[in-house]
Amino acid sequence: MVSRRSFLGGAAATLLYPLSARAGHLSFDIVVYGATSGGIAAAFEAKRQGRSVALVGGWRESHLGGMMSGGLGYSDVDSPRAYGGLARYVIDRINERAGHPPGTFAFQPRFAEAVFQDLLARHDIPVFWSLGVTQVRKENGLIVEIATTMGQTFAAKVFIDASYEGDLADKAGVTTFIGREAASPQDLYNGYRNVFNDGGGSNHNFVRPRFFLKFLADRHIYLDPFVTPSDPASGLLPGVRERPQLTSASGDGAVQAYNFRLTMTRDPRARVPFASTPSDGYKKANYEILFRYLEALRDGGFLKPTSTMAEENFLLCNNIGDGLYDVNNRGAVSLDHVGGSWSYPSASYAERGLIWKEHERWIRGLFYAFQHENDPRVPESVRESMRAFGLADNHYLDPFPGDERHWPYQLYVRESQRMVSDFVLHGADIAARDGSEPRSLSTIAAGSYNRDSHHTQRIAVPLPVWHIRNEGNFEVGNGGKDKIFPIPYEVTVPRRAEYRNLLVAFCVSATHEAFGAFRMELTLMQVGQSLGMAAAMIAEHPCFLAVQDVPYADLRRRLLQTPETTKPYLPQTN
Repeated sequence: MVSRRSFLGGAAATLLYPLSARAGHLSFDIVVYGATSGGIAAAFEAKRQGRSVALVGGWRESHLGGMMSGGLGYSDVDSPRAYGGLARYVIDRINERAGHPPGTFAFQPRFAEAVFQDLLARHDIPVFWSLGVTQVRKENGLIVEIATTMGQTFAAKVFIDASYEGDLADKAGVTTFIGREAASPQDLYNGYRNVFNDGGGSNHNFVRPRFFLKFLADRHIYLDPFVTPSDPASGLLPGVRERPQLTSASGDGAVQAYNFRLTMTRDPRARVPFASTPSDGYKKANYEILFRYLEALRDGGFLKPTSTMAEENFLLCNNIGDGLYDVNNRGAVSLDHVGGSWSYPSASYAERGLIWKEHERWIRGLFYAFQHENDPRVPESVRESMRAFGLADNHYLDPFPGDERHWPYQLYVRESQRMVSDFVLHGADIAARDGSEPRSLSTIAAGSYNRDSHHTQRIAVPLPVWHIRNEGNFEVGNGGKDKIFPIPYEVTVPRRAEYRNLLVAFCVSATHEAFGAFRMELTLMQVGQSLGMAAAMIAEHPCFLAVQDVPYADLRRRLLQTPETTKPYLPQTN
């Protein structure tokens, strides 16, 4: 059981009610659901505007900050100029703690958590850990109160869903979409991608390393997909699906792969090694794809026996200081549990917990297969390079019940359900060139990253011979010289006929393609701050004001006056 704790910041104290707390019935001006970076930013701004606010932790949350404190220490940023407001303020405070210069976007998650704790403590914002929302009571298009699994009920004038899963919006019955819409002129890379790599990302498939690109017309490595090679009757390898009977670019329910972003080190003094024995549930057959891939790379002479072999081929390592790395997926077989995320968005909490653990088992099993599995297809040079890595001993020391120390607190839910509203953000909005007129001028945040989706599945393809393909990845640039695109207020607002006092910070109204660029943490913080301001304006209004009717000119003026707005972050409506 997580113990009761309070964190002090200046003369104020913020109480973070433990998992066992049953706070009874509480009422606030604004309730923010989800203790993500965006939820914290929303609660902070609402409280700074003089409103009473509660931050209610979502399912499985017991730490502030979501991915920023739970694993993701390297922020994907094309242009730092895109990010101001509270997002830039938080990054600067993290850099102060780490002793890094301002403007650094790589950080240790433990410093992010400390900054978020101080931020809420300074403003006396209560945080209630809830284990998830279970019921939403509504009247005449308004959410009146929500109930949690812990028996708490929260009433408010305005609710903000800042969770990665969109649970509050879902329990309220907001229209949502899961998967990939069909491709269209507004979303060229949507839908089933089949075997095409026109959106980039071939380096995450079964291919020869980039070094050989200029010498080889066909870089693909043709791994046999069958349990018994060349025998379709033996069945497909674990993790490989039959090729879908879909036309390319058709819509489907596929969800891009999740993983855990690991905080790791090669320093023996700070390294927590992976177990040298198989973890519970480990099956060697689940990693047959890896062994066949290693064999093909070895026999083709594509593995250079260097000390950095692991980073060059299998682990995307970003330096976050003090000998630590934020480790992400790299290549065809890595930390992504490809195909394991599909049922997560619509799963019950109990089912979701099993999927969460299955992602952890995949990664722990992967490291065992690399480091210790007795299989002659694993080159010793690869084995030794991977053995150099372990989890960082100074991170994730207070795990959720049933989890292990040093394992990241947060599963990287890259995409869950997305709200469907009257305004839907499209890939074309992200790709718009300089001088083009945005469809909406009601900018509340900016983004600055590629339209990016990880693979969704592994499929068996018959030509030119039977082989395995990873399907679903694209990495397509955004538009404009500055690589910055606007996020309009409308994508956070449900249809008026559904709700008039709910705002959505993460699972916004966007297509799969557009969401791939939106989903970055700094953008989420900016959206959260803006929604906290909008909610405060609603709460202080003398008459009822629907979220759809917030006057944008007033919202913009107040956002630009906030003390932490150190850089402009509404660039395309200046």
